[in-house]
Amino acid sequence: MQVSIEASEGLNRQIKVVVPAEDYKKAEQAQVRNVSKNKRFPGFRPGHVPQNVVMQSYGDVIHSETINSMMLKTLNFFIDSAFLI
Repeated sequence: MQVSIEASEGLNRQIKVVVPAEDYKKAEQAQVRNVSKNKRFPGFRPGHVPQNVVMQSYGDVIHSETINSMMLKTLNFFIDSAFLI
């Protein structure tokens, strides 16, 4: 994961984060397992739903939740490492 800060005009700053694809895939798979265990799907036992069925039903939600959680973790890491608090 690469984090960089870019100065804009005045006091504005932009934080640029580059996350490797494999890290994103791992986080997305964890979200799929979490949804599979916690949601009820007709015809399947809880926790035994195929990943493609979960992605068909909740793919957009899983994608946005994965991005949000990774952004939060990265921002917290950046703040801690840069001593911005």
